[in-house]
Amino acid sequence: MSCRWRGGACVFLAAVMSVVLSLAAGEGEAAAAESTNVGRSGPISHTVSVDEREPHSFEQSQRVLVAPHVVLSRWLVRYYQMTVGTARGTVCPMHPHCSQYSLDVFATHNPVRAWLMTCDRLMRCGVDLERYPSGFVGGEIRWLDGGSPRSGSVGPEGRRRPSNPAAPDQASENGDIPAERTPADRARPCSDDADMYEFAEWLKQRGEYERAVTEYLRLEFYYPASNYILMARKSTCHCYYLMESYGEAIACGESLLGQPIACRDSNDVLFSIGTSEFRAGRYVMARERFGSIGRGDQGGDDEIVEKAVLLECLSLAHMREWVSAERSFLGVSRGSRYELQAVHCARLCREACLLRRKNPTLAGFLAIAPGLGYLYDGYPRTALSAFVINGAFLWGTIEANRKGQHGLGVLLGVVGLGWYAGNLYGSVSSARRMNDKMEGDLLQKFDVGFRF
Repeated sequence: MSCRWRGGACVFLAAVMSVVLSLAAGEGEAAAAESTNVGRSGPISHTVSVDEREPHSFEQSQRVLVAPHVVLSRWLVRYYQMTVGTARGTVCPMHPHCSQYSLDVFATHNPVRAWLMTCDRLMRCGVDLERYPSGFVGGEIRWLDGGSPRSGSVGPEGRRRPSNPAAPDQASENGDIPAERTPADRARPCSDDADMYEFAEWLKQRGEYERAVTEYLRLEFYYPASNYILMARKSTCHCYYLMESYGEAIACGESLLGQPIACRDSNDVLFSIGTSEFRAGRYVMARERFGSIGRGDQGGDDEIVEKAVLLECLSLAHMREWVSAERSFLGVSRGSRYELQAVHCARLCREACLLRRKNPTLAGFLAIAPGLGYLYDGYPRTALSAFVINGAFLWGTIEANRKGQHGLGVLLGVVGLGWYAGNLYGSVSSARRMNDKMEGDLLQKFDVGFRF
């Protein structure tokens, strides 16, 4: 009996490793460097750029080294990537690949939850792809399913320079940019600070935002008493915004608010900070910024005030407070240049209230029968995958015990229980994912009538 137990254990370990690693359909070495951070309100089709991973701190590295489950999972996945994954090539249509997804969740979650998430991902791999947002990664279309935080939290800020220069309305947003100098103007002598400011503005209009920021800071350093300082600081804030460095844009704007500036300039800065907060997903702070913009103040810009009101309403929609957002959109004053857009957005808020959302609790209850929870969520092929995998483990457990191979039967039963729990976890997560997708698709239809 002892030999039978040892033999069954060896066969089980070899079989489970083969099954799990073969299901982890990931690309070999390329998969190890890929990751993504996609918000729930992102578009269904968009371009994705894969940035390099930021290095871990020494403390983080120490935690990874002393975590046994991280070491074991990393060894298994790396072994798969260097052997099976390299031989099979790129077969996983999702991003990140299943093997990289497993590495990510084991590095960021406790081993139980990471195992459940990995089982759920393997059951979903390659099926029901129309339920996921798509994008181009490495020149190929992929379906995005990262283990990233939910939107509303601020992730690492990338300094991605747009491929095209800023549009004319973006380049002149602060309203203080002088007209381009003619050849005759260039022939006239000009002060050094004016030349430096004009060169920085020229760089900004070309889309070279990092160089423009350097020139603005150079101007502020060499000419602290220049008349161009205020405009340079506002342009610096705008450049950070265009580079999607929202934290730096907010900090730059807040430093401007601490200085004595005119009402219109104050509203411009508050609007810039508000849009940065909005793009960073901090909708509560964005509402506060937009709400603090002066209404009806002498010297204020009525257009900025009207835009702020509309974006304050839009922030409520992104917070999923649909009833309050609908009332706010309907409260936009008649005669506003954005009245029609407000009515359209209010109608979309009403549609959001009537969406047929999935109930995560019900999905988890239905998942007691493997695959039924996924079927309720709208993932029929994932449901079939969950049913087949869990059924195979159940059949293997019963057959092993029937033939007297109790050691193998126990081990198959324990691992099968993990897959069954993954089916429960995945059904609940898929219900939430489906709700996020429906609301995100609806948010893409909101049009406030201006770019920001």
